[in-house]
Amino acid sequence: MDDLSDEKKLVIKGGCACCGLGWLIFFIILGTSVKYVNERQQVVFISNTGRTVEQGPFTRIIWPSTRHEVRDAIQVSQREYAVLLHERSQLERHEPGPGQVFMDAYEVLLRIQEKIVLQKREYIRLIHKMTGLERVVRGPQILVPEPREEWPSGVETAIVIGHTNAVLVENKTSGMKRLVTEKGMFVPAPYERIIAEKDAVLLEPLMYAVVKDHLTGQTRNELGPQLLQVGPYEELLNVSSKWVLEKDSYLRLVNGQTGEERVMQGPSVVVPEPVESAPDGKQRAVYVDSQTAVRVVDRQTGQQRLDETAGTFIPLPYERILEVQQKTLVLPHQACVTRDVHGSVNLVTGASGATAFFLPPLTSLMEFNWSSYTSPVLVEPVPKVLLTMIDLRAQKMFFQNEVRTSDNVRLKLEGTIFWQVQDVMRMVSMTSDVPGDISQRARSGMIQQVGTLTLAQFMAGFNNLTQNTFNAQAADSFYTLRGVELQSLEITRFDSVDAATALVLQDIIKETTMRINELQKQESQNAVNAAKLAADILLEKQRTELIQTQADNTKLEKQFQGQSDGEKMVQAALAYIEGLNMSVPNVTERVEMYRLQQTLKARNNDTHSLSQGKAQIFMTPEDFNLKLGSEVPNEEANLAMSISAGLAGYATSILLVLIGLAVGPGEDQVSLNYQLLPLVLKFLLRPLLGESSVTEQPDPFRDPVELAFPASPILIGGVVGLVITSLNLLALGRLDGAVLARALRLNVSIIGVALLLSGSLSSPTGFMYGAFAFYAILLQGGYNSPARDAVSEPDAALKFLATALVASGIVLSIPGSLLPGL
Repeated sequence: MDDLSDEKKLVIKGGCACCGLGWLIFFIILGTSVKYVNERQQVVFISNTGRTVEQGPFTRIIWPSTRHEVRDAIQVSQREYAVLLHERSQLERHEPGPGQVFMDAYEVLLRIQEKIVLQKREYIRLIHKMTGLERVVRGPQILVPEPREEWPSGVETAIVIGHTNAVLVENKTSGMKRLVTEKGMFVPAPYERIIAEKDAVLLEPLMYAVVKDHLTGQTRNELGPQLLQVGPYEELLNVSSKWVLEKDSYLRLVNGQTGEERVMQGPSVVVPEPVESAPDGKQRAVYVDSQTAVRVVDRQTGQQRLDETAGTFIPLPYERILEVQQKTLVLPHQACVTRDVHGSVNLVTGASGATAFFLPPLTSLMEFNWSSYTSPVLVEPVPKVLLTMIDLRAQKMFFQNEVRTSDNVRLKLEGTIFWQVQDVMRMVSMTSDVPGDISQRARSGMIQQVGTLTLAQFMAGFNNLTQNTFNAQAADSFYTLRGVELQSLEITRFDSVDAATALVLQDIIKETTMRINELQKQESQNAVNAAKLAADILLEKQRTELIQTQADNTKLEKQFQGQSDGEKMVQAALAYIEGLNMSVPNVTERVEMYRLQQTLKARNNDTHSLSQGKAQIFMTPEDFNLKLGSEVPNEEANLAMSISAGLAGYATSILLVLIGLAVGPGEDQVSLNYQLLPLVLKFLLRPLLGESSVTEQPDPFRDPVELAFPASPILIGGVVGLVITSLNLLALGRLDGAVLARALRLNVSIIGVALLLSGSLSSPTGFMYGAFAFYAILLQGGYNSPARDAVSEPDAALKFLATALVASGIVLSIPGSLLPGL
């Protein structure tokens, strides 16, 4: 090898490599050509002469040059089958499962289908596509159809035939139909087609059925009760109820072929013939009485008749009831017009009393289409009302008209018209709408009347306008020619169409209404005042009678009480006088002592009563007639009594003043008139009275006229006692002051006169001082001189007390009006 050249070595190496590669390829081809075929496979060898099949299992070398195909066996389950097609003969075969299916060399698998499972009530119709033969296979079974068979209707369910159903079947080869009524499960035979499953019809006792036979064309009635099943060539046209006719009902039957009619009356149960019909159904008979009649037309002759025979009316065949007519009632205030077929009219009126009648055949009531003006609110166009009865009474209609005055003011008038029909036949011949004619005519007359007046004239002569319009319309022959009478025309309201004029009219109406309202109000107030005055007069009269009766009763009561008190006083005086028999032998002196005791007692009672009062004191001359002095038998006794009276008066009054100041005003307070007090009392009481209760000044003492103080009635009594005691101590007339002054030989009466005169001329104390001056000078004037043998000189103590009392009386009687600022 070493001696060889490189080229030879290269050639040798190439040859060895080619040999090795060839053997490698051979072994590879040999390895791939060894085929193992198991028991579930087959090999199809294809050559130029045909195909052969060898089924496994086997192991063999199959060279690549040999054409072959390894096929797996077809696995078919128990519910399946395989459809195989031979490619040369084009024949099919079905291989049912379960198992493995090995095809022939020239067979191919078309599909794997499920077997047909038929239940007990199922069947299938199989049709061979090549021959058209049919076969019907019933269940229960699992079916593998023959090759080339099909079942276009699929699996069908058998029909169970019972008592109430049947099956209508048609033979497709002969075209004949048959009705299968045999009880059980029905499966049609080959070439039979189920047309329908028919249910039997249950006919109840009051039902019937109409059946038509299509072979003969005849119809018949099948009466209930039964279970009806029609034949294969019969048709059930309808099921209807029998006609049950009562005593007062009937049925008109019309033959649809001949047109004949027959009327069946109750009571009965009617079944019409198959060709008969009842177009009007069951009808009630008409009850004819005195107020009801029947208008009937005969369809054979066309004549009409009015049947008034009382009872139950049932028309005859070929008769029709046109109308059940009620009697036409015409009341005494009504009228109507009838018109026959020839056009003649007749008036029926109730003027002689209510009447009723039946309209003869071919006669009708004339109808009137009148405009309706019965509503106050009128809307254009005016609605129409259809009437047959004419009211002969007075009728009312409303109107709304727009007019224009001569000064071009547009007004809207509203009102009513009363009218009445007088001649019906003339009205019928002249007009068809009486209310419309009246409304238009009245409107024209109203426009003419208003057109001649201005607005001011219209407002002033409104009532005259209405009367003039009515007079003009009532005299118009327009209404007489139409048989009516215009009774009244009234304008109830008017208003302006223009807004500005309407405002003016509203102001005028408002002012007029206010004036009327004020007058009515004043009249009502006057009536109320008059009634109140009359009642007051009556009340005052009754009160006068009451007061008079009470006064009479009080007088009578006082008389008896006076008699009783007098007897008591007589008994007391007698006991007092007789009790002094031993000490005072003189009867006259005992009587004078009793009188003095009673006088002092009366004075004390008067002072106490004045101190308990709650009102202001206004003194009159009668108020000062207290009988404070008395005739005494001698000067000393007279002086002693006057001193005692003055001291007692001051002591009692000062005590009451102190108590009143201590108690204060309290709940029973009264007003103390500060201006009436004397000057010294004002000075003394001013610091003790507190604040003024009636004043609007910062300092109430600057305006004495307005001063008053709240005080206790006890204080008022004490102040009054001081004033009266002081005035009583003035040296005037027979007052205690005059007694004391004469005893002291003092001439001070001029001072008392001056004080009373100054107090009388001043305000507001003038009345009090003037009244006391009148009392002292006139009523207590003069002096009773004691007996000559009774004059005695008073002692020094009495003189001192007398002097002090006279001085205090003068000082405390100085009028407060002398210093108004205090």
